[in-house]
Amino acid sequence: MDNCTNADVSALESSLKSLLPAASSFDRDRLFFRAGQAKPSSRRWPITAGVLALVAGTLGTLQVLRPEPPTLERVVYVRVPVALSEFPPEASQPAPALVPAFVTTFEPDSFFRLRDQVLRGGLDALPEPTPFPAAGPPARPTTLLDRF
Repeated sequence: MDNCTNADVSALESSLKSLLPAASSFDRDRLFFRAGQAKPSSRRWPITAGVLALVAGTLGTLQVLRPEPPTLERVVYVRVPVALSEFPPEASQPAPALVPAFVTTFEPDSFFRLRDQVLRGGLDALPEPTPFPAAGPPARPTTLLDRF
């Protein structure tokens, strides 16, 4: 290519200009028409599409009509060892007391009040947490029925 002259390039250009595209005997539309004629008619695809539409509709209906899952509430007890000095001398082996590890009373606006308090004063504005009782029966959580 480095030894090409202007005369060589112009000769190549003129020879390329003289070429004409060959007429094609390929007819795309006729090919597709003949392929459609050769294919035997089958009802397999319409039936499959109908079954899949029915399955999708059924699953969608079941998802919409599904009931809400039940709310699970439970109190978790943690065994806390009790010092021997709290029991009379005749009790040689005291049983460990059961203390609830997580008991909460929920008031509807308590979360928002606490959030606003923390946003105004930072983490230092949080109130001191209430300690758990050392022993005794667990506290009964309040319910909506207790308010009426």
